[in-house]
Amino acid sequence: MKRGNGFNMSGNKNPKLPRRLFGAPQGFTLVEVLIALAIAAVIAIFLYETFISTSRVTEKIEQEREVYREIRLTADQLTRELLSAYQPPALSGASYFSGVHETGSEGSMDSLSFYAMSHLHLVPDQPDAELTRVRYFLEKPSESKWYQLSHEEYPHFLSKGPPEKEVLIEKVKELNIKYFDGKTWLPEWDSKKSNLSIPAAVKVSLVVIKQDGTPEEWVRQVNLVGF
Repeated sequence: MKRGNGFNMSGNKNPKLPRRLFGAPQGFTLVEVLIALAIAAVIAIFLYETFISTSRVTEKIEQEREVYREIRLTADQLTRELLSAYQPPALSGASYFSGVHETGSEGSMDSLSFYAMSHLHLVPDQPDAELTRVRYFLEKPSESKWYQLSHEEYPHFLSKGPPEKEVLIEKVKELNIKYFDGKTWLPEWDSKKSNLSIPAAVKVSLVVIKQDGTPEEWVRQVNLVGF
């Protein structure tokens, strides 16, 4: 028989075989496309929820870190000013170190006022004074459940004008300050009535509300006179 004439050995033309046998590309069925889209949607939702959860955790950590930073700075400032407490000669016989105990709806809301040689300068354009009057106290902003710890500083220790005020820590539940006279811890202090001009030590307890709404207590004791 002749070859190459388009006939097979049996004399018939070459039959058309299925394209799949020759590796021809096949399209996806509608069911396959829908399944792929569903899987992609599930993965996208999972990644989105993971991203949102991670962002919230990161934000919470940053907020708590900022609170701890404010507490640390406040503790350092209070320690520095207490260690520099001073009795001005012009105020001999007057009360220049005063601690008042008060009770609010959430607990103690004490205040502390004294004269200090070292202080936080709140007005950059004005020269530093050698001696200023400082005060720590709680106040409740309008439409807020919690107090805020504020710091007042008078430009000069004899100044009668309004002080410069700065909010140190927000969301404070309680401020409790005790004073050691060498024998016992007292809830209040008045240098005019005490045998000591300044207490031997001051213990400050501050209860701060964290971002999750739970309270956390911070305590700092500053020894002013050796005992």
